[in-house]
Amino acid sequence: MASPKVQIDNVQLLKKMKRLEEVTGKEVASSLRRGGRLLAVNLAYNTPPFGRSVKDTKNAEGDNQASSLHMGENALMRDLWRLFYVMGIGRIREIIDFQGRETTMKYGHKGAQPLGDVTEKILTRGGMRSWHEARRGANGRVSKARHGVTTGHRIKDLQNLDKGIVTQEYLESYYKERVKMVGLSKAGWAACIAKMDLTESGVKNIWAGIPAWVKRHISKAPSAVSDRATAMLPQIKLTSKIPWADKVMSESDYREALRITREKFLASMDKEIRATLKKAVE
Repeated sequence: MASPKVQIDNVQLLKKMKRLEEVTGKEVASSLRRGGRLLAVNLAYNTPPFGRSVKDTKNAEGDNQASSLHMGENALMRDLWRLFYVMGIGRIREIIDFQGRETTMKYGHKGAQPLGDVTEKILTRGGMRSWHEARRGANGRVSKARHGVTTGHRIKDLQNLDKGIVTQEYLESYYKERVKMVGLSKAGWAACIAKMDLTESGVKNIWAGIPAWVKRHISKAPSAVSDRATAMLPQIKLTSKIPWADKVMSESDYREALRITREKFLASMDKEIRATLKKAVE
């Protein structure tokens, strides 16, 4: 599912928005865009990293988004530890003098045809990114490889058995560079908010529910919004164009985000209708 698209065009929602328009005077188009913003927030929230394992890390909206940031940072560190092996500079120099920067070994069952080659390479700081990128899966993560085990591996698994040797200084520097990208997957949906006309939506803070560590990526996160809120059959379609967006969330995740959005949106409109009618009879 390349460039995942999620849309709001539910008949039940449309009926409720028309009722809201009758009672409050708020146009269907502005209400639908408000629902589109809510959907973008829920999609961003449901996109990894997410979690509630860190206590006392609520943001200004009272949400546990900060724990999601920590989980993303920890996932990155786990990936790097799977790819890189830290050595002191003295030991690295000894290896270079003895066998050079790179060695290749055959890998497979003892006495059987080798499955392929496994590489051990001393990396420069500049070479760490290409080493990392070459070993990331379709979802952007690095698969856990079972070192020292020859059973069950496939040829495509071998590159995750490669050992990139670096200094502690290089690893810390590279981590600081990459950790700034945590939240980019979420930003593909958050960026849709900036493309909606929310001036008449009644939303006080359009970025509520989107933490700062996601907002920092919005300017460079590719996305698209198809706004047909004023059409005979109103519809808003959101698209995240992050290259790996279809790999980090399942179809059930998208459906869950849409379900939550529908329930929250219906509840908020019901509340607004009741409040307006109550005020009218007072």
